[in-house]
Parts: sequence; structure tokens; C-alpha cells
Amino acid sequence: MKLKDETRNVYDYLTVLSLSGKNKRGIYMWLCECDCGNQKIVAGNLLRNGSTRSCGCLRKQRITETLKKEEVGNVYGDLTVLSLFGKNALGAYIWLCQCKCGNQKPILGTNLRAGNTKSCGCLRKRKSSVKVKKQEGIIYIKSSKVVKKK
Repeated sequence: MKLKDETRNVYDYLTVLSLSGKNKRGIYMWLCECDCGNQKIVAGNLLRNGSTRSCGCLRKQRITETLKKEEVGNVYGDLTVLSLFGKNALGAYIWLCQCKCGNQKPILGTNLRAGNTKSCGCLRKRKSSVKVKKQEGIIYIKSSKVVKKK
């Protein structure tokens, strides 16, 4: 493969600094500096065809924007999203929600959107409270601990 000097060329967020060598397949690799300050070694053909546009920060930025999808005012089950609460250790957004029972609780946005969290916990408590069911003249009393048959 013929060498095309890429030094000082700019490809989106990457500026080519110098030739780094060849990879196992004989493709020329270039040391690049990203606009964010990170350096990355990239194959010349990936720079030219636009497959590699940054050190990876552009992808991280897009993921962050997706995770921060505006949720204020959205309703999920018994929860209404009030405001952005913060981020967890992985960078996922946590939203402050108000439950219909009045409690406020911070909840992971992905759990809201997936339907994994529908209340502050009061829904589970309501479901496990005593239930009376009449079926064919027999009354079943069911709680989270004991099932009695009369």
C-alpha cells in the first residue's frame, strides 16, 4: 500500500500528528490528537473514509445526550418526574420523582423508561396487603405471609 502523508490533516475532531507505523495487515497507522486533548492511533483509511471521527469522545457525548433525555413532567405508573437529581457512578441519569402517595424518590431514568419502577415502593406494599377473594362460595384470604382457606 502506497503511503499518503496525512501529517497536519484534520478529519472532523482528529488532527494527524505523525506516522505511527503499520499494523499487522500492512495498513499505515497515524498518531492523531482529538479536539478534547486525547491522542489515538488510527488507520489512515479509516480517517479518510470517515469511519473514525474522534478518539471516542464523540460517541460518549452522544450516549450521554441520549441518557439525559428530558423526562420532567413525564408520568410512569404512579410516578411523575419532577427534576434531574444527578448521575450514578456509570454516568446514567437519576430523576427525582413524586409518587401518587406523596413520597418523593430518586429513580434511574432507564428503570422508568423500561417500566421496571412504577412507584416509590407503595405499589408493592398495596399488592401484598390482605386480599379477600370469593370464588364459588369459598372465601380465600391472601396476604404476603399466609393463605387461609375457610
